[in-house]
Amino acid sequence: MLFLYKAKSKTGEIFESAMDAPDRYSLAKEIKSHGDFPLSIAEKNQFFTDLKSLFQNFFTKVSVNEQIIFTKNLSGMLKAGLSLYRALSVLKKQTQNSKLNSILTSLSEEINSGGTLSEGLGKFPNVFSKLFVSIVKAGEESGNLAGALSDLGINLEKAHSLTKKIRGALIYPGIILSAMVVIGVLMFAFVVPTLAGTFQELGLESLDFDLCDYYWNSLWLVLAFSR
Repeated sequence: MLFLYKAKSKTGEIFESAMDAPDRYSLAKEIKSHGDFPLSIAEKNQFFTDLKSLFQNFFTKVSVNEQIIFTKNLSGMLKAGLSLYRALSVLKKQTQNSKLNSILTSLSEEINSGGTLSEGLGKFPNVFSKLFVSIVKAGEESGNLAGALSDLGINLEKAHSLTKKIRGALIYPGIILSAMVVIGVLMFAFVVPTLAGTFQELGLESLDFDLCDYYWNSLWLVLAFSR
């Protein structure tokens, strides 16, 4: 069963989290094994939990900036001497993103059940890339998870900055190209037919207007094949 609980750490910090356990007694025993003191334990309705999680996963995203903050903060807390379970609990309390909060809860449960951080991250392929998970796994195997997370955060930040610069550089040419297409369409749709009608009224029908018709038909062919 899934339980929500509130507990107090050795330092006096009060935090909330969720965990699977057979019953309240087993959960209280598990909380105490981490050096915490349980204050309250309540069973969570699994149906509504799954329904809420479904909506969160569909409508909420975890941005690259949030991933950068997650890796850097987790690295900093591990370097400060906090256990991985405690660090994840602190991050869960701090985050305001509902989907990231749900992920952190899942990661805490994974660590509490004897799993690894990389295994927990691997359950969310739509959020964390294979490279992300692989770097975390390499850090676990080398015994330097904090250092791997720190390097990962720096690399994510550099990649995100480069992506923003490339997008910014492409905006202006894109606007110019769009404007040229719009002007061309307006010319062929309104200006050329008006001129053609005027000259036809003057009895000056010639090859020029056949060429206008040709260019007009060609424009639609180009637009059709460019899709």
